[in-house]
Amino acid sequence: MNSQIRYRGLHVASRWKQKYRHWLFERGMRALERGNLRRVERIGDRLWKMRYSGSFELLGRMLICQGENEHAADLLAQGVDRFPKLEILWSLLGEARSNSKDYDGAIYPFSRLLDSEHFGGSARVNLAIVNGRRGRPEEGLALLDQVPKHSEAWPRAQESKMWLLNEMGRYQESLGSYFDGLSIRAMAYAVKAHHALGAREEALRLAALAVARDPQGARQVFEELDLPTSE
Repeated sequence: MNSQIRYRGLHVASRWKQKYRHWLFERGMRALERGNLRRVERIGDRLWKMRYSGSFELLGRMLICQGENEHAADLLAQGVDRFPKLEILWSLLGEARSNSKDYDGAIYPFSRLLDSEHFGGSARVNLAIVNGRRGRPEEGLALLDQVPKHSEAWPRAQESKMWLLNEMGRYQESLGSYFDGLSIRAMAYAVKAHHALGAREEALRLAALAVARDPQGARQVFEELDLPTSE
């Protein structure tokens, strides 16, 4: 009888501990969305000490946001070694390696996810970006054509296709992938294509729309791509 009571007590305590870890993780993710990275680090450290798998995701995302991609890759490599079934860790590992220009190292994590129900589309987009950065844009375009139109990754696939086609000088085709509702970055790629084709008025009109939609974000992206936002 006493052993049964102790078992129930341990089971309840275990469930409570798991719920607490998840609650902490959710607070960390909200802090990350708000840009409160010091809070993210504190929560991530607590989860790390509790040996919670989400600590790798939370701290990995934080390091990527800080631009510390090599550090993030080292951490996430430990994460996939300990929790190989957590697909998000493989995705973040590929992102961190790609951002740190370890393109060969990024291929394997993304390739593992090609048959994933949740990450298959985004894995193709990420692999396409890696191939573009490696100077293999045709391979990248082939991967993007495999992303289903109903997939959540499809808008990002169109954005990436515009980037690759612009890099190849195929500006008219790039504009063929653009549609209203795409990201500010996609709008910037369309502006670049219009400028390259000599359609200056349309380029400036689209740039003005981008600035009206997200002034700070548009100026940051346009500056990165060395594009004017006005006359």
